[in-house]
Amino acid sequence: MSTVRGKWFHFGSFIGLAWLLIVLLVPVQVFAHAKVVETVPAAEAKLDQSPDTIRVGFNQKLEVIGASAMIVKDAAGQDVPLGKAVIGNDGKSMEIPTTTNLKPGDYTVNYEVISLDGHTVKGSFKFYINGGLESEEPIQAPAPDSAPDLNPPPAMDPNMDHEGHSDHSTSYVVGTESRESAFSQLREFSTGDLLKMLFYIVFLPLVGMVLWSMMLRGQTEEQTRRTRRWTVQVQRLHILVLIGILADFVYKTVGFDDMEKIRSMLLETTTGQGWLVLLVLAVLGLFLLQRTKFIDLLWIIAAIVTKTQIGHAAAADERITASITAGIHLFAASLWAGGLLFIILLWRKYRYEAVQLLPTFSSASLAGLILLTLSGLVISALYLPDLSYLLETSWGLILIAKLILVCFVTIVASVIRSRFRGQFSSVGSWIKLDFILMVLIAALAGLLTSSEPIPANEPIHWHVMGETVHMTADVAPLSPGTNNFGVTVWLPEDQRDPKSVQLHLLPGKSGDESLEIPLEQTALGDDMVFIGFNQYHFQASSDQLDSGGWWRILVVVIDDKGQLYEFEKTVRVY
Repeated sequence: MSTVRGKWFHFGSFIGLAWLLIVLLVPVQVFAHAKVVETVPAAEAKLDQSPDTIRVGFNQKLEVIGASAMIVKDAAGQDVPLGKAVIGNDGKSMEIPTTTNLKPGDYTVNYEVISLDGHTVKGSFKFYINGGLESEEPIQAPAPDSAPDLNPPPAMDPNMDHEGHSDHSTSYVVGTESRESAFSQLREFSTGDLLKMLFYIVFLPLVGMVLWSMMLRGQTEEQTRRTRRWTVQVQRLHILVLIGILADFVYKTVGFDDMEKIRSMLLETTTGQGWLVLLVLAVLGLFLLQRTKFIDLLWIIAAIVTKTQIGHAAAADERITASITAGIHLFAASLWAGGLLFIILLWRKYRYEAVQLLPTFSSASLAGLILLTLSGLVISALYLPDLSYLLETSWGLILIAKLILVCFVTIVASVIRSRFRGQFSSVGSWIKLDFILMVLIAALAGLLTSSEPIPANEPIHWHVMGETVHMTADVAPLSPGTNNFGVTVWLPEDQRDPKSVQLHLLPGKSGDESLEIPLEQTALGDDMVFIGFNQYHFQASSDQLDSGGWWRILVVVIDDKGQLYEFEKTVRVY
Protein backbone atom coordinates (compact mmCIF):
# COMPACT_ATOMS: atom_id res chain seq x y z
CA MET A 1 0.00 0.00 0.00
CA SER A 2 2.76 2.45 0.92
CA THR A 3 4.55 1.65 -2.38
CA VAL A 4 1.40 2.45 -4.34
CA ARG A 5 0.93 5.66 -2.42
CA GLY A 6 4.55 6.62 -2.97
CA LYS A 7 4.19 6.12 -6.73
CA TRP A 8 0.96 8.10 -6.69
CA PHE A 9 2.69 11.00 -4.98
CA HIS A 10 5.70 10.89 -7.32
CA PHE A 11 3.34 10.94 -10.29
CA GLY A 12 1.29 13.76 -8.76
CA SER A 13 4.42 15.75 -8.08
CA PHE A 14 5.54 15.31 -11.69
CA ILE A 15 2.17 16.47 -13.01
CA GLY A 16 2.14 19.43 -10.64
CA LEU A 17 5.63 20.56 -11.62
CA ALA A 18 4.82 20.19 -15.32
CA TRP A 19 1.67 22.25 -14.79
CA LEU A 20 3.72 24.89 -13.02
CA LEU A 21 6.21 25.06 -15.90
CA ILE A 22 3.35 25.68 -18.31
CA VAL A 23 2.11 28.49 -16.09
CA LEU A 24 5.59 30.01 -15.94
CA LEU A 25 5.81 30.09 -19.74
CA VAL A 26 2.54 32.01 -20.07
CA PRO A 27 2.86 35.77 -19.52
CA VAL A 28 0.35 37.13 -17.04
CA GLN A 29 -0.30 40.47 -15.42
CA VAL A 30 -2.03 40.52 -12.06
CA PHE A 31 -3.13 43.71 -10.42
CA ALA A 32 -3.42 44.05 -6.69
CA HIS A 33 -6.31 46.00 -5.23
CA ALA A 34 -8.13 48.38 -7.55
CA LYS A 35 -6.48 51.80 -7.90
CA VAL A 36 -7.67 55.02 -9.43
CA VAL A 37 -5.84 55.81 -12.67
CA GLU A 38 -8.05 58.62 -13.98
CA THR A 39 -10.67 61.08 -12.86
CA VAL A 40 -12.80 63.25 -15.13
CA PRO A 41 -12.65 66.12 -14.38
CA ALA A 42 -9.09 65.85 -13.11
CA ALA A 43 -8.58 66.23 -9.36
CA GLU A 44 -8.40 69.93 -8.45
CA ALA A 45 -9.30 70.90 -12.03
CA LYS A 46 -10.52 74.44 -12.67
CA LEU A 47 -13.21 74.41 -15.34
CA ASP A 48 -14.89 77.28 -17.14
CA GLN A 49 -18.08 75.26 -17.76
CA SER A 50 -19.99 72.23 -16.48
CA PRO A 51 -18.40 68.87 -17.46
CA ASP A 52 -20.32 66.53 -19.76
CA THR A 53 -19.64 63.56 -17.50
CA ILE A 54 -18.04 62.72 -14.17
CA ARG A 55 -15.94 59.56 -14.31
CA VAL A 56 -13.52 57.58 -12.15
CA GLY A 57 -11.29 55.04 -13.92
CA PHE A 58 -9.52 52.13 -12.20
CA ASN A 59 -6.85 49.61 -13.17
CA GLN A 60 -9.16 46.60 -12.86
CA LYS A 61 -12.78 45.66 -13.37
CA LEU A 62 -15.38 46.83 -10.90
CA GLU A 63 -18.61 45.72 -9.33
CA VAL A 64 -20.72 48.72 -8.34
CA ILE A 65 -23.52 48.33 -5.81
CA GLY A 66 -26.27 50.84 -5.03
CA ALA A 67 -26.81 54.50 -5.76
CA SER A 68 -24.10 55.52 -3.27
CA ALA A 69 -21.26 54.23 -5.47
CA MET A 70 -20.55 57.80 -6.60
CA ILE A 71 -22.02 60.91 -5.00
CA VAL A 72 -21.35 64.52 -5.96
CA LYS A 73 -21.62 67.18 -3.26
CA ASP A 74 -21.56 70.95 -3.57
CA ALA A 75 -19.58 73.39 -1.43
CA ALA A 76 -22.28 73.29 1.26
CA GLY A 77 -22.01 69.51 1.52
CA GLN A 78 -25.39 68.89 -0.11
CA ASP A 79 -25.88 66.03 -2.56
CA VAL A 80 -26.18 67.11 -6.20
CA PRO A 81 -29.02 65.10 -7.86
CA LEU A 82 -27.29 63.65 -10.92
CA GLY A 83 -28.56 60.10 -10.90
CA LYS A 84 -26.97 56.71 -10.32
CA ALA A 85 -23.45 55.85 -11.40
CA VAL A 86 -23.07 53.21 -14.12
CA ILE A 87 -20.13 51.01 -15.08
CA GLY A 88 -18.30 52.13 -18.21
CA ASN A 89 -18.02 50.02 -21.34
CA ASP A 90 -14.52 48.88 -20.36
CA GLY A 91 -15.76 47.56 -17.02
CA LYS A 92 -12.96 49.46 -15.27
CA SER A 93 -14.66 52.82 -14.78
CA MET A 94 -17.88 54.27 -13.44
CA GLU A 95 -19.50 57.47 -14.53
CA ILE A 96 -22.43 59.81 -14.08
CA PRO A 97 -23.59 61.74 -17.16
CA THR A 98 -24.29 65.36 -16.18
CA THR A 99 -27.56 65.92 -18.04
CA THR A 100 -28.01 69.26 -16.25
CA ASN A 101 -25.41 72.02 -16.13
CA LEU A 102 -23.64 72.42 -12.80
CA LYS A 103 -23.59 75.94 -11.39
CA PRO A 104 -20.30 77.74 -10.67
CA GLY A 105 -18.82 76.54 -7.41
CA ASP A 106 -16.79 73.86 -5.68
CA TYR A 107 -17.71 70.17 -6.05
CA THR A 108 -16.53 67.04 -4.28
CA VAL A 109 -16.94 63.58 -5.79
CA ASN A 110 -17.09 60.72 -3.26
CA TYR A 111 -16.82 57.19 -4.63
CA GLU A 112 -17.01 53.73 -3.11
CA VAL A 113 -16.74 50.61 -5.26
CA ILE A 114 -16.02 46.92 -4.95
CA SER A 115 -13.42 45.48 -7.29
CA LEU A 116 -13.33 41.93 -8.60
CA ASP A 117 -10.84 40.96 -5.91
CA GLY A 118 -13.50 41.71 -3.31
CA HIS A 119 -11.99 44.82 -1.77
CA THR A 120 -13.80 48.07 -1.20
CA VAL A 121 -12.12 51.15 -2.66
CA LYS A 122 -13.12 54.53 -1.26
CA GLY A 123 -11.92 58.02 -2.09
CA SER A 124 -12.83 61.51 -3.21
CA PHE A 125 -11.61 64.36 -5.38
CA LYS A 126 -12.57 67.98 -5.95
CA PHE A 127 -13.05 70.17 -8.99
CA TYR A 128 -14.09 73.78 -9.48
CA ILE A 129 -16.30 75.53 -12.01
CA ASN A 130 -15.54 79.18 -12.82
CA GLY A 131 -12.82 79.34 -10.17
CA GLY A 132 -14.92 78.05 -7.30
CA LEU A 133 -16.95 80.12 -4.88
CA GLU A 134 -16.53 83.83 -5.48
CA SER A 135 -17.35 84.57 -1.87
CA GLU A 136 -14.14 83.09 -0.53
CA GLU A 137 -12.02 85.44 1.55
CA PRO A 138 -8.56 85.99 0.08
CA ILE A 139 -5.58 84.68 1.98
CA GLN A 140 -3.22 87.35 3.22
CA ALA A 141 0.20 86.87 1.62
CA PRO A 142 3.43 88.19 3.05
CA ALA A 143 4.87 91.31 1.48
CA PRO A 144 7.86 90.65 -0.80
CA ASP A 145 10.33 92.04 1.72
CA SER A 146 8.92 90.31 4.78
CA ALA A 147 9.59 86.89 6.29
CA PRO A 148 7.46 84.13 4.80
CA ASP A 149 4.51 83.17 6.94
CA LEU A 150 1.83 80.81 5.77
CA ASN A 151 -1.08 79.26 7.62
CA PRO A 152 -2.03 76.40 5.32
CA PRO A 153 -5.72 75.83 4.57
CA PRO A 154 -7.41 73.08 6.60
CA ALA A 155 -7.27 70.66 3.67
CA MET A 156 -3.49 70.77 3.69
CA ASP A 157 -1.12 68.86 5.94
CA PRO A 158 -0.05 70.98 8.92
CA ASN A 159 3.10 68.87 9.26
CA MET A 160 4.93 70.83 6.59
CA ASP A 161 8.00 69.59 4.77
CA HIS A 162 10.56 72.42 4.75
CA GLU A 163 13.03 72.66 1.94
CA GLY A 164 15.50 75.34 0.94
CA HIS A 165 15.19 76.86 -2.51
CA SER A 166 16.97 79.68 -4.31
CA ASP A 167 14.03 81.91 -3.41
CA HIS A 168 14.38 81.27 0.37
CA SER A 169 11.08 79.42 0.14
CA THR A 170 9.08 77.17 2.41
CA SER A 171 7.33 74.21 0.85
CA TYR A 172 4.98 71.46 1.88
CA VAL A 173 3.61 68.46 0.06
CA VAL A 174 0.20 66.94 0.54
CA GLY A 175 -0.13 63.41 -0.85
CA THR A 176 2.90 61.26 -1.46
CA GLU A 177 4.67 62.13 1.78
CA SER A 178 1.69 61.33 3.99
CA ARG A 179 1.75 57.59 3.36
CA GLU A 180 1.69 55.30 6.35
CA SER A 181 4.66 53.06 6.96
CA ALA A 182 4.38 49.30 6.45
CA PHE A 183 4.48 48.75 10.23
CA SER A 184 1.66 51.29 10.71
CA GLN A 185 -0.45 49.34 8.23
CA LEU A 186 0.09 46.17 10.25
CA ARG A 187 -1.58 47.79 13.24
CA GLU A 188 -4.82 48.21 11.26
CA PHE A 189 -6.08 44.76 12.23
CA SER A 190 -9.80 44.13 11.74
CA THR A 191 -12.36 41.44 12.40
CA GLY A 192 -12.28 40.59 8.71
CA ASP A 193 -8.54 39.90 8.94
CA LEU A 194 -9.08 37.55 11.87
CA LEU A 195 -11.84 35.69 10.04
CA LYS A 196 -9.69 35.22 6.94
CA MET A 197 -6.87 33.90 9.10
CA LEU A 198 -9.27 31.41 10.69
CA PHE A 199 -10.59 30.48 7.26
CA TYR A 200 -7.18 29.39 5.98
CA ILE A 201 -6.35 27.64 9.26
CA VAL A 202 -9.50 25.53 8.82
CA PHE A 203 -9.93 25.37 5.02
CA LEU A 204 -6.48 24.02 4.14
CA PRO A 205 -6.52 21.12 6.66
CA LEU A 206 -10.12 20.28 5.73
CA VAL A 207 -9.39 19.97 2.01
CA GLY A 208 -6.25 18.03 2.88
CA MET A 209 -8.13 15.65 5.17
CA VAL A 210 -10.63 14.87 2.42
CA LEU A 211 -7.73 14.31 0.04
CA TRP A 212 -5.91 12.01 2.45
CA SER A 213 -9.09 10.07 3.29
CA MET A 214 -9.36 9.21 -0.42
CA MET A 215 -5.98 7.47 -0.13
CA LEU A 216 -6.71 5.66 3.12
CA ARG A 217 -9.50 3.42 1.88
CA GLY A 218 -7.75 0.34 3.24
CA GLN A 219 -8.77 1.29 6.76
CA THR A 220 -10.89 -0.85 9.04
CA GLU A 221 -14.49 0.11 9.64
CA GLU A 222 -13.57 1.58 13.03
CA GLN A 223 -10.76 3.65 11.47
CA THR A 224 -13.10 4.92 8.74
CA ARG A 225 -15.68 6.04 11.32
CA ARG A 226 -12.97 7.79 13.32
CA THR A 227 -11.63 9.61 10.25
CA ARG A 228 -15.15 10.67 9.25
CA ARG A 229 -15.85 11.91 12.78
CA TRP A 230 -12.70 14.06 12.80
CA THR A 231 -13.46 15.45 9.36
CA VAL A 232 -17.04 16.36 10.32
CA GLN A 233 -15.77 18.33 13.32
CA VAL A 234 -13.50 20.37 11.05
CA GLN A 235 -16.37 20.80 8.56
CA ARG A 236 -18.61 22.29 11.25
CA LEU A 237 -15.93 24.74 12.27
CA HIS A 238 -15.44 25.59 8.58
CA ILE A 239 -19.15 26.42 8.24
CA LEU A 240 -19.08 28.72 11.27
CA VAL A 241 -16.07 30.62 9.90
CA LEU A 242 -17.74 31.03 6.49
CA ILE A 243 -20.90 32.42 8.11
CA GLY A 244 -18.75 34.92 9.98
CA ILE A 245 -16.91 35.96 6.79
CA LEU A 246 -20.16 36.46 4.89
CA ALA A 247 -21.65 38.50 7.73
CA ASP A 248 -18.53 40.66 7.97
CA PHE A 249 -18.46 41.14 4.18
CA VAL A 250 -22.10 42.24 4.03
CA TYR A 251 -21.80 44.50 7.09
CA LYS A 252 -18.74 46.33 5.77
CA THR A 253 -20.15 46.85 2.30
CA VAL A 254 -23.89 47.54 2.58
CA GLY A 255 -24.87 46.92 6.21
CA PHE A 256 -27.82 44.89 7.42
CA ASP A 257 -30.62 47.45 6.96
CA ASP A 258 -31.55 46.94 3.31
CA MET A 259 -32.37 43.35 2.29
CA GLU A 260 -32.29 44.22 -1.40
CA LYS A 261 -28.72 45.49 -1.08
CA ILE A 262 -27.77 42.36 0.84
CA ARG A 263 -29.29 40.19 -1.88
CA SER A 264 -27.42 42.13 -4.58
CA MET A 265 -24.17 41.91 -2.66
CA LEU A 266 -24.37 38.12 -2.27
CA LEU A 267 -25.79 37.24 -5.70
CA GLU A 268 -24.43 39.89 -8.05
CA THR A 269 -20.80 40.31 -7.00
CA THR A 270 -17.98 37.88 -7.68
CA THR A 271 -16.82 37.93 -4.07
CA GLY A 272 -20.31 37.49 -2.65
CA GLN A 273 -21.03 34.61 -5.01
CA GLY A 274 -17.71 32.98 -4.16
CA TRP A 275 -18.18 32.99 -0.40
CA LEU A 276 -21.80 31.87 -0.82
CA VAL A 277 -20.79 28.94 -3.02
CA LEU A 278 -18.14 27.92 -0.49
CA LEU A 279 -20.77 27.95 2.24
CA VAL A 280 -23.12 25.80 0.14
CA LEU A 281 -20.27 23.37 -0.58
CA ALA A 282 -19.44 23.22 3.12
CA VAL A 283 -23.02 22.36 4.06
CA LEU A 284 -23.35 19.77 1.28
CA GLY A 285 -20.05 18.28 2.39
CA LEU A 286 -21.60 17.26 5.71
CA PHE A 287 -23.85 14.83 3.82
CA LEU A 288 -21.76 13.85 0.79
CA LEU A 289 -18.09 13.63 1.73
CA GLN A 290 -16.17 10.40 2.46
CA ARG A 291 -18.66 8.15 0.74
CA THR A 292 -17.23 7.84 -2.77
CA LYS A 293 -13.89 8.91 -4.17
CA PHE A 294 -15.55 10.58 -7.15
CA ILE A 295 -17.71 12.89 -5.02
CA ASP A 296 -14.76 13.68 -2.76
CA LEU A 297 -12.64 14.62 -5.78
CA LEU A 298 -15.39 16.80 -7.24
CA TRP A 299 -15.81 18.55 -3.89
CA ILE A 300 -12.06 19.26 -3.60
CA ILE A 301 -11.90 20.66 -7.14
CA ALA A 302 -15.03 22.78 -6.63
CA ALA A 303 -13.76 24.19 -3.31
CA ILE A 304 -10.29 25.08 -4.65
CA VAL A 305 -11.58 26.56 -7.91
CA THR A 306 -14.16 28.66 -6.06
CA LYS A 307 -11.55 29.98 -3.62
CA THR A 308 -9.27 31.06 -6.48
CA GLN A 309 -12.07 33.32 -7.70
CA ILE A 310 -12.13 35.24 -4.43
CA GLY A 311 -9.20 37.61 -4.27
CA HIS A 312 -6.33 38.81 -6.42
CA ALA A 313 -6.51 36.11 -9.10
CA ALA A 314 -10.09 37.09 -9.96
CA ALA A 315 -8.89 40.57 -10.97
CA ALA A 316 -6.10 39.36 -13.28
CA ASP A 317 -6.16 40.19 -16.97
CA GLU A 318 -5.23 36.54 -17.62
CA ARG A 319 -7.69 35.25 -15.09
CA ILE A 320 -7.48 31.55 -15.98
CA THR A 321 -3.68 31.41 -15.79
CA ALA A 322 -3.60 33.27 -12.47
CA SER A 323 -6.33 31.01 -11.09
CA ILE A 324 -4.40 27.87 -12.09
CA THR A 325 -1.33 29.12 -10.24
CA ALA A 326 -3.39 29.92 -7.15
CA GLY A 327 -5.11 26.51 -7.39
CA ILE A 328 -1.74 24.72 -7.43
CA HIS A 329 -0.72 26.69 -4.37
CA LEU A 330 -3.89 25.78 -2.47
CA PHE A 331 -3.66 22.10 -3.45
CA ALA A 332 -0.04 21.83 -2.28
CA ALA A 333 -0.78 23.63 0.98
CA SER A 334 -3.81 21.41 1.63
CA LEU A 335 -1.81 18.25 0.96
CA TRP A 336 0.71 19.25 3.62
CA ALA A 337 -1.75 20.71 6.15
CA GLY A 338 -4.29 17.86 5.95
CA GLY A 339 -1.67 15.13 6.31
CA LEU A 340 -0.07 16.91 9.23
CA LEU A 341 -3.42 17.22 11.00
CA PHE A 342 -4.00 13.47 10.55
CA ILE A 343 -0.60 12.72 12.10
CA ILE A 344 -1.32 15.01 15.08
CA LEU A 345 -4.77 13.47 15.69
CA LEU A 346 -3.36 9.94 15.56
CA TRP A 347 -0.24 10.60 17.59
CA ARG A 348 -1.70 10.59 21.09
CA LYS A 349 -3.94 7.49 21.10
CA TYR A 350 -3.11 5.73 17.85
CA ARG A 351 0.62 6.23 17.61
CA TYR A 352 1.23 2.97 15.77
CA GLU A 353 -1.03 4.11 12.92
CA ALA A 354 0.67 7.50 12.92
CA VAL A 355 4.07 5.85 12.60
CA GLN A 356 2.83 3.77 9.68
CA LEU A 357 1.50 6.88 7.96
CA LEU A 358 4.54 9.05 8.68
CA PRO A 359 6.83 7.82 5.82
CA THR A 360 4.08 8.33 3.25
CA PHE A 361 3.24 11.72 4.70
CA SER A 362 6.91 12.71 4.74
CA SER A 363 7.33 11.99 1.03
CA ALA A 364 4.05 13.68 0.13
CA SER A 365 4.71 16.76 2.25
CA LEU A 366 8.16 17.15 0.69
CA ALA A 367 6.62 17.24 -2.79
CA GLY A 368 3.87 19.52 -1.49
CA LEU A 369 6.32 21.97 0.09
CA ILE A 370 8.37 22.14 -3.11
CA LEU A 371 5.25 22.81 -5.14
CA LEU A 372 3.99 25.22 -2.50
CA THR A 373 7.23 27.20 -2.53
CA LEU A 374 7.54 27.37 -6.32
CA SER A 375 3.93 28.39 -6.88
CA GLY A 376 4.22 30.91 -4.05
CA LEU A 377 7.26 32.48 -5.71
CA VAL A 378 5.36 32.74 -9.00
CA ILE A 379 2.38 34.36 -7.30
CA SER A 380 4.65 36.81 -5.46
CA ALA A 381 6.40 37.71 -8.72
CA LEU A 382 3.04 38.44 -10.31
CA TYR A 383 1.98 40.74 -7.51
CA LEU A 384 5.33 42.37 -6.76
CA PRO A 385 7.03 44.25 -9.64
CA ASP A 386 9.75 45.68 -7.38
CA LEU A 387 11.49 43.89 -4.49
CA SER A 388 11.87 47.19 -2.62
CA TYR A 389 8.09 47.15 -2.04
CA LEU A 390 8.62 44.29 0.42
CA LEU A 391 9.65 46.75 3.12
CA GLU A 392 7.10 49.41 2.20
CA THR A 393 3.84 47.54 2.63
CA SER A 394 2.30 45.29 5.24
CA TRP A 395 1.87 42.69 2.47
CA GLY A 396 5.65 42.62 2.00
CA LEU A 397 6.36 42.26 5.71
CA ILE A 398 3.81 39.46 6.04
CA LEU A 399 5.34 37.70 3.03
CA ILE A 400 8.82 37.92 4.56
CA ALA A 401 7.48 36.45 7.82
CA LYS A 402 5.81 33.64 5.87
CA LEU A 403 9.03 32.83 3.98
CA ILE A 404 10.95 32.68 7.26
CA LEU A 405 8.41 30.23 8.68
CA VAL A 406 8.62 28.10 5.53
CA CYS A 407 12.38 27.91 6.03
CA PHE A 408 11.79 26.70 9.59
CA VAL A 409 9.34 24.10 8.28
CA THR A 410 11.99 22.81 5.89
CA ILE A 411 14.45 22.47 8.77
CA VAL A 412 11.90 20.73 10.99
CA ALA A 413 10.93 18.34 8.17
CA SER A 414 14.59 17.46 7.66
CA VAL A 415 15.01 16.74 11.37
CA ILE A 416 11.93 14.50 11.40
CA ARG A 417 13.14 12.53 8.37
CA SER A 418 16.64 12.09 9.83
CA ARG A 419 15.48 11.09 13.32
CA PHE A 420 12.73 8.71 12.24
CA ARG A 421 14.40 5.31 12.35
CA GLY A 422 11.78 3.40 14.28
CA GLN A 423 12.40 5.56 17.36
CA PHE A 424 9.19 7.45 16.78
CA SER A 425 9.09 8.85 20.33
CA SER A 426 12.01 11.12 19.47
CA VAL A 427 10.10 12.96 16.73
CA GLY A 428 6.85 13.73 18.58
CA SER A 429 7.89 17.21 19.67
CA TRP A 430 9.14 18.04 16.19
CA ILE A 431 5.84 16.98 14.64
CA LYS A 432 3.97 19.24 17.06
CA LEU A 433 6.31 22.10 16.16
CA ASP A 434 5.66 21.41 12.48
CA PHE A 435 1.92 21.64 13.15
CA ILE A 436 2.28 24.98 14.98
CA LEU A 437 4.31 26.37 12.07
CA MET A 438 1.59 25.20 9.68
CA VAL A 439 -1.07 27.07 11.65
CA LEU A 440 1.04 30.24 11.64
CA ILE A 441 1.71 30.02 7.91
CA ALA A 442 -2.00 29.49 7.17
CA ALA A 443 -2.85 32.52 9.33
CA LEU A 444 -0.34 34.67 7.44
CA ALA A 445 -1.81 33.45 4.14
CA GLY A 446 -5.16 34.81 5.29
CA LEU A 447 -3.61 38.19 6.07
CA LEU A 448 -1.95 38.34 2.65
CA THR A 449 -5.34 38.14 0.92
CA SER A 450 -6.50 41.35 2.59
CA SER A 451 -3.24 43.29 2.23
CA GLU A 452 -1.99 45.51 -0.57
CA PRO A 453 1.20 44.32 -2.34
CA ILE A 454 1.90 47.67 -4.01
CA PRO A 455 1.95 50.97 -2.09
CA ALA A 456 -0.87 53.28 -3.07
CA ASN A 457 -0.12 56.16 -5.40
CA GLU A 458 -1.61 59.41 -4.17
CA PRO A 459 -2.00 62.70 -6.05
CA ILE A 460 0.59 65.30 -5.13
CA HIS A 461 -0.25 68.86 -4.12
CA TRP A 462 3.05 70.66 -3.69
CA HIS A 463 3.04 74.26 -2.52
CA VAL A 464 6.07 76.55 -2.20
CA MET A 465 5.99 79.92 -0.46
CA GLY A 466 8.78 82.28 -1.51
CA GLU A 467 9.59 85.89 -0.81
CA THR A 468 8.86 87.02 -4.37
CA VAL A 469 7.32 83.97 -6.06
CA HIS A 470 4.79 81.43 -4.83
CA MET A 471 4.20 78.16 -6.69
CA THR A 472 1.80 75.23 -6.55
CA ALA A 473 2.19 72.05 -8.60
CA ASP A 474 -0.46 69.34 -8.83
CA VAL A 475 -0.07 65.87 -10.34
CA ALA A 476 -3.00 63.46 -10.37
CA PRO A 477 -3.34 60.55 -10.01
CA LEU A 478 0.50 60.30 -9.90
CA SER A 479 0.59 56.81 -11.37
CA PRO A 480 2.11 55.31 -14.53
CA GLY A 481 0.07 56.39 -17.54
CA THR A 482 -1.89 59.52 -18.30
CA ASN A 483 -1.65 62.16 -15.58
CA ASN A 484 -3.10 65.63 -15.19
CA PHE A 485 -0.59 68.36 -14.39
CA GLY A 486 -1.26 71.81 -13.03
CA VAL A 487 1.09 74.65 -12.14
CA THR A 488 0.02 77.91 -10.50
CA VAL A 489 2.46 80.75 -9.86
CA TRP A 490 1.99 84.04 -8.06
CA LEU A 491 4.15 87.04 -9.01
CA PRO A 492 4.09 90.55 -7.50
CA GLU A 493 1.35 92.65 -9.08
CA ASP A 494 3.82 95.33 -10.13
CA GLN A 495 5.36 92.83 -12.59
CA ARG A 496 4.10 91.83 -16.01
CA ASP A 497 3.22 88.30 -17.07
CA PRO A 498 5.99 85.73 -16.67
CA LYS A 499 8.15 85.09 -19.71
CA SER A 500 8.04 81.35 -19.19
CA VAL A 501 6.58 78.67 -16.88
CA GLN A 502 7.82 75.16 -17.58
CA LEU A 503 7.26 71.77 -16.00
CA HIS A 504 9.81 68.99 -16.49
CA LEU A 505 9.87 65.34 -15.42
CA LEU A 506 13.25 63.71 -14.80
CA PRO A 507 13.35 59.90 -14.32
CA GLY A 508 15.44 58.73 -11.38
CA LYS A 509 17.05 60.54 -8.48
CA SER A 510 19.90 61.78 -10.66
CA GLY A 511 20.63 62.33 -14.34
CA ASP A 512 19.95 65.07 -16.83
CA GLU A 513 17.32 63.42 -19.03
CA SER A 514 14.32 65.74 -19.04
CA LEU A 515 10.78 65.32 -20.32
CA GLU A 516 8.97 68.62 -20.74
CA ILE A 517 5.24 68.70 -20.16
CA PRO A 518 3.66 71.14 -22.66
CA LEU A 519 1.70 73.45 -20.36
CA GLU A 520 -1.13 75.66 -21.59
CA GLN A 521 -2.18 78.77 -19.72
CA THR A 522 -5.81 78.96 -18.64
CA ALA A 523 -7.87 81.91 -17.53
CA LEU A 524 -8.74 80.26 -14.25
CA GLY A 525 -6.39 79.97 -11.31
CA ASP A 526 -6.01 78.29 -7.96
CA ASP A 527 -8.61 78.96 -5.29
CA MET A 528 -5.94 80.51 -3.05
CA VAL A 529 -5.67 84.28 -3.53
CA PHE A 530 -2.67 86.25 -2.25
CA ILE A 531 -3.06 90.00 -1.80
CA GLY A 532 -0.45 91.93 -3.76
CA PHE A 533 0.20 89.09 -6.20
CA ASN A 534 -1.10 88.22 -9.66
CA GLN A 535 -1.96 84.62 -10.34
CA TYR A 536 -1.13 82.52 -13.41
CA HIS A 537 -2.41 79.00 -13.94
CA PHE A 538 -1.24 76.35 -16.41
CA GLN A 539 -2.58 72.86 -17.13
CA ALA A 540 -1.69 69.82 -19.21
CA SER A 541 -2.50 66.16 -19.64
CA SER A 542 0.38 63.87 -20.57
CA ASP A 543 1.40 60.20 -20.58
CA GLN A 544 5.13 60.91 -20.23
CA LEU A 545 5.13 59.69 -16.64
CA ASP A 546 4.98 56.18 -18.04
CA SER A 547 6.60 53.95 -15.42
CA GLY A 548 7.04 53.45 -11.71
CA GLY A 549 10.14 54.44 -9.77
CA TRP A 550 11.69 57.67 -8.61
CA TRP A 551 10.84 60.85 -10.53
CA ARG A 552 11.90 64.44 -10.08
CA ILE A 553 9.40 67.21 -10.73
CA LEU A 554 11.09 70.43 -11.85
CA VAL A 555 9.18 73.70 -12.23
CA VAL A 556 11.07 76.57 -13.89
CA VAL A 557 9.65 80.11 -13.72
CA ILE A 558 11.19 83.08 -15.54
CA ASP A 559 9.64 86.46 -14.65
CA ASP A 560 9.40 89.49 -16.90
CA LYS A 561 12.84 90.69 -15.79
CA GLY A 562 14.51 87.43 -16.76
CA GLN A 563 14.96 86.25 -13.16
CA LEU A 564 14.91 82.43 -13.03
CA TYR A 565 13.32 80.46 -10.20
CA GLU A 566 13.61 76.66 -9.97
CA PHE A 567 11.60 74.35 -7.72
CA GLU A 568 12.38 70.64 -7.54
CA LYS A 569 10.69 67.75 -5.73
CA THR A 570 11.55 64.03 -5.85
CA VAL A 571 8.60 61.62 -5.63
CA ARG A 572 8.11 57.85 -5.75
CA VAL A 573 5.64 56.42 -8.24
CA TYR A 574 4.41 52.85 -7.68
